[in-house]
Amino acid sequence: MRQLLNSVMGIFHPKPICIAGCLVLSASLLFGQQDINIEKVEGEGLTNYYIKCITQDKRGFLWFGTEEGLFRYDGYQFEPIKNIPGDTGTISNNNIEFLLPEENGSVWIGSRGGLSCVDSKTLQLKNFPAEQVFTVYSLVPKTGSSFYAGTSIGLFEFSKKTHIWKKAIGFPGNIFIRSLTADGKGNLIVTSHQGLYSYNIITGSCTRFDLPVPKDQKRFASQTAHRSILGQDGNIWITTWNSGLIRLDGATGKLSAFLTPNLDKTLEQYRSCYDLFQDNDGKIWMANSENGITLFDPRQHSSVSYRVQWGAEKEISGRVYALYKDKAGTCWIGTENGIYKNDPHSVRFATINYFPTSKGKPLRPDFTALCTLKDKDGDWWMGSYEGLFLFDPLTGNLKDYSSEAGVPAGTNVFNLLQDSTGDIWLTTRNKIMRLEKKSLNGKISFVHKTYESPAIQSNIITTYVDHRKRIWLGTNHSGVSVFDPSTGTFTSYPCSDTMIPVNKNEIRCFYELPGGVMLVGGENTGLLQLFPAENRYQKVDGFNKRKDGVYFTVNAIAGDDQGNLWIGTEGKGLWRTDEQFRGLLQYTIRDGFPSMNITALLPDVNDHLWILSEGGVVDYRPRQKKITLFDKAAGIRNLYNMFFISKTGNGNIAIGDMGCVHVYTPPGLSKNLLPPAVMITGFKIFDTPYPFPDNGTIELNYNQNYFSFEYTALDYTKPSHNVYSYMLEGIDTKWHDAASRRYVSYANLEEGTYTFKVKARNSEGIWNETPATLHLVIRPPFWNRWWFYLLILLAAWILIGLVYFIKQRQLKSKEQLRNKIARDLHDDIGSTLSGINIFSKIALQKLPTDQRASGELLQRINTRTEKTMEALSDIVWSINTRKDNMDNVLSRMREYLGEVIEPLGIQYEFLTGEGVHNVHIGMEIRKEVYMIFKEAIHNASKYAACSFIRIELRKENRSLLLLIKDNGKGFDIRSVVPGNGIYNMQERAEKIEAYFEISSEINKGTAIRLLFPIT
Repeated sequence: MRQLLNSVMGIFHPKPICIAGCLVLSASLLFGQQDINIEKVEGEGLTNYYIKCITQDKRGFLWFGTEEGLFRYDGYQFEPIKNIPGDTGTISNNNIEFLLPEENGSVWIGSRGGLSCVDSKTLQLKNFPAEQVFTVYSLVPKTGSSFYAGTSIGLFEFSKKTHIWKKAIGFPGNIFIRSLTADGKGNLIVTSHQGLYSYNIITGSCTRFDLPVPKDQKRFASQTAHRSILGQDGNIWITTWNSGLIRLDGATGKLSAFLTPNLDKTLEQYRSCYDLFQDNDGKIWMANSENGITLFDPRQHSSVSYRVQWGAEKEISGRVYALYKDKAGTCWIGTENGIYKNDPHSVRFATINYFPTSKGKPLRPDFTALCTLKDKDGDWWMGSYEGLFLFDPLTGNLKDYSSEAGVPAGTNVFNLLQDSTGDIWLTTRNKIMRLEKKSLNGKISFVHKTYESPAIQSNIITTYVDHRKRIWLGTNHSGVSVFDPSTGTFTSYPCSDTMIPVNKNEIRCFYELPGGVMLVGGENTGLLQLFPAENRYQKVDGFNKRKDGVYFTVNAIAGDDQGNLWIGTEGKGLWRTDEQFRGLLQYTIRDGFPSMNITALLPDVNDHLWILSEGGVVDYRPRQKKITLFDKAAGIRNLYNMFFISKTGNGNIAIGDMGCVHVYTPPGLSKNLLPPAVMITGFKIFDTPYPFPDNGTIELNYNQNYFSFEYTALDYTKPSHNVYSYMLEGIDTKWHDAASRRYVSYANLEEGTYTFKVKARNSEGIWNETPATLHLVIRPPFWNRWWFYLLILLAAWILIGLVYFIKQRQLKSKEQLRNKIARDLHDDIGSTLSGINIFSKIALQKLPTDQRASGELLQRINTRTEKTMEALSDIVWSINTRKDNMDNVLSRMREYLGEVIEPLGIQYEFLTGEGVHNVHIGMEIRKEVYMIFKEAIHNASKYAACSFIRIELRKENRSLLLLIKDNGKGFDIRSVVPGNGIYNMQERAEKIEAYFEISSEINKGTAIRLLFPIT
């Protein structure tokens, strides 16, 4: 179990703090030899490290042009935009030379292939080719719809509306232009390989300037001017090849050299200076190629360089070609070996390494100070696991003073403090020592005295001085005691309550409440109140047993000037309450803290609370809810081994770490107070990217209900410390904490309208309360839409009507059938039976007198009876539904042929086509077709005098064709008046909507064609 080791130092004070100390360090130790801190930028997706140009678009994304493509950066990863051969929708050339953002969010790209433009949101790209290929190195707006373009073959005007290129009037042709700068007076300042030009955009006149070259370098002279900017003072500043930094005076129009190789040794000779910009302080940052970065102060005429560290991993390790200052003030540095940045909001601690000076045992590599003390004489002392040391903060040298102080070799010194008399007190295992310091001729010596108590049989790991100047002692296995320096006596406070594990557990912190009540915290002790007069402990609600039966571990207690108590715990974060324990609040990683393990607390002025945690050092401002985190990126060496945090007399903060002390000055901290721009960067359906619509609303089908949002905060100081909150209106009723996660998924959403919102907080705890939004509409399935319900109602109405219509039609059909059957029975059967009845009566009357006449009548009765039976058979057959297939019709036709044709000796042929037998036909059609067939056969057998009849039945599409042809005498159809038989056949065909045709020639027979529909 790690021990929390606190030190109290300085003169005993009636209102002590939990952790204190003093370190006074020089500015060089605080900031090193350079004025800027450089960080290397890492991120997935960057495939080329030769950075040639940098910009930031309207939305906040950074763009990097390289030799092999363009890359968009969001602080986490790089999105490549590259040329794909044969694809006109990709950039024309991968070698990017220039970038210019516009207010509409697009970015213009100058490359070796000409001019292109990309939409920063959709990444859709368009190229604008000219008649000849050239490189675009610079763009300056001429109007809202046109540019001046500096190219490898001269100055052009480009229209964004017509996409037409034309040469600028009055400017010399074939000039290799590197940059264009508007001077605000109607002129373009043009840098080129052929010198410097001023081009008047109104008159078209052009003036060339010779670059000033040092006399001793005439033979190396070059008239190449690289980049230019309009300075804050109205002057034009220009970087050159071999001539350093040049200024074009905005008032006089004269050139003068400000930084040249012979004037400033930070500029190596014959080196090229490329890009530049001016910061808010007026300093000019210049890409000094092989010599790194040069900062020039025009007011002081002084400069400083940050040189290239060839082969380094985290430092600038390649030639510098591009510089850019973003909206937050961060300087981005493009080199041939990747991207670097100087972030004014990112502070690195100065680190002082320990160096042993004694001739004794060498220090361990992980030597760690457990406590520090600056005494009245200005000497710095350090306690450690190896004993007592004298420390020189300017050099980092340590001298072992254990033997001189009477501390046995290898003794652990846990705490150091000094009383009002100047005596130094230290704690070790089971004892406290008093050292009377003496100095003679610069030599230090000590007279020591040791105090022990039988109640203390373990390490005294923490101390606290109360208002009576007594020293409270916390041990790792011997509970709590207090030592009175005035009497040299100890008082022990054992705990009689076996439920409160004070005696056996490690005591890590104290704090004195009004009335002399002591707060005590330690390993698995919870937070306890100790009433010394009563020798009684009392638990503080909220810090007692957890659900698993184990007490909280309390590592640190501190009070601020607002009357708040701050409690740091292990695994339970930071807590705040007042001295009466009212309004208990907990702060966790959800509030932006890097860890739930708080190891030390140090209140400071101006609403600061310094916190040591296992995730880094936190500068917390409670009223503003601002969190500044210092971790490995700030130079902290080992987050787990920070043993003390101290405030020095001059306001510096010192932190003990493994093998070193970290120091920095809070007033020098530049806060990142800009709210982070937050963007929704992606939307996926079933893990497949879905394009963003122009209107900001995505419409999905009901079955596209598994999707995810991706988002990012465009704050580049400490991207990994940005945190997010999101909600989906329509589903969520409150904001959800996403910590540093940059995506969220939803599934099985019902149809409806939703709005996704996401907001972000940067590493300083600054929230952007204006969230990024994306509207979402999930369309319902077609069966849940109003028109479908209307369609269902309409279909139901139609169906009901159709059923009613069919039912009425069936009833009507049945009625018609009954009427037809009745009519047929009446007409055919009834009349025939009436005749038979009459003939029967007459025959009966004549039978006795005239048998011959009676026989004739009986014969007529027989004939009529046969016809009646035949008609009745036809009626019964026609209404029988089991006879509705064509096979039954064919059988009946053959029966009729056998009854009528065969007795007359007439030959016939009956042919049926494929599939005819299984055809289904309705009752009405079946009857009429059969009757037409009978009529045709009857006429042929009775009147045609034929010897052969050919019958054919075959399918033709959705109809059947019946052909009946004889070889009889025929007739002239034009001169013969049709009889009842032909009329009957025509009438029956019309009734079933069939096609009927009869053809005949004399002595060539007669043919009948009947084409009728089938069901």
